[in-house]
Amino acid sequence: MVNRPVIYSQMVSLDGYVEDQNGNIDWSQPDEDVFHFILELEKRIDTHIYGRKTYENMAAYWPNVLTDHTASKADKEWANMWVNAQKIVFTRASHVSLQEHTRIATLMEEELIDLKKQRGQAISLGGASIAETFMEEGYIDEFQLFIFPLLLGSGKPMFPIQKHTQKLKLVETKTFNTGVQFLHYAKN
Repeated sequence: MVNRPVIYSQMVSLDGYVEDQNGNIDWSQPDEDVFHFILELEKRIDTHIYGRKTYENMAAYWPNVLTDHTASKADKEWANMWVNAQKIVFTRASHVSLQEHTRIATLMEEELIDLKKQRGQAISLGGASIAETFMEEGYIDEFQLFIFPLLLGSGKPMFPIQKHTQKLKLVETKTFNTGVQFLHYAKN
């Protein structure tokens, strides 16, 4: 049986928020070094799982990068990987504008069990709201945190209140010149 890992990767403030109190994430724009590191991590992913809102934000931006003559080579490389990856959107909305390689799913547990049995690379989980449900059910195998050296004070937390303790092991750390700290944990 194949067991593809589900990875939750997120930019997060030192006090644990992924968005500020107004829903902004502009404070978490990675510099060139961090972005190139993310590009390397992305090469082990071939499937992305999103909630509707995060998917729509990603779909509104990344495909346009491919035709933007001012976009950097790294941005175009990431956009190409994202556009060509399989994307699954969990939503109850009746209409979502889907791009190529994208489909809607509703039965989370069944879908995930099926995905993990398929041949392929790792599965990326995008968005704090959908990650909350996956965390509550214990479906996340790896956590990749890019901790930005700032305190937001409030906003959307990366980690919801957990019902159960989850023991993790540290896989990798890296500190960037900007003070951003990368922490990679996996289930024990």
